[in-house]
Amino acid sequence: MGSFKIGGSSNALVKANKLAQEEKYEEALQYIMKLLPNEINSDSAQKILGICFWKLSRLQEASFTFKKLVANNPDSTEILENHESVEIAIKLQALTTANDLRLEESCDAQTLLNFYDAIELSDPCNDEIRFRVLFDQGCILKKEGFFAKASQYFDAAIEFNTKLA
Repeated sequence: MGSFKIGGSSNALVKANKLAQEEKYEEALQYIMKLLPNEINSDSAQKILGICFWKLSRLQEASFTFKKLVANNPDSTEILENHESVEIAIKLQALTTANDLRLEESCDAQTLLNFYDAIELSDPCNDEIRFRVLFDQGCILKKEGFFAKASQYFDAAIEFNTKLA
């Protein structure tokens, strides 16, 4: 996550930065919201805002904030890594929700498949997510009697799990 570099900033921004570093994210957000419009749009404030949203599991807001930061700072490794971490967290959250839906008997196979299809497997992603999504889709298809299609999903899943390959 890294430290926040802020210079020539207001007391509220300095306090928000300190609170975020102390992992007091709700309090840090309160200070960020007190900033003037020109201050809240600064990269320093946006970094703190994005990290607070992320750590509070407000992942869509964190993603939006980091996307803006990446657009303004395309060469910042720290911002790119934070953005990727948030995007992976969003995918893990969706995967967890899909797994929870699988446990509900009232959820039909097509709804589950649609939910898994909505999980984007392109980068930023990781092999564990790719494997779980493809494997779980294969399991659903197999259970529904679509053995050939299930086999395709299992084959694709195995490519992302070196322990099974």
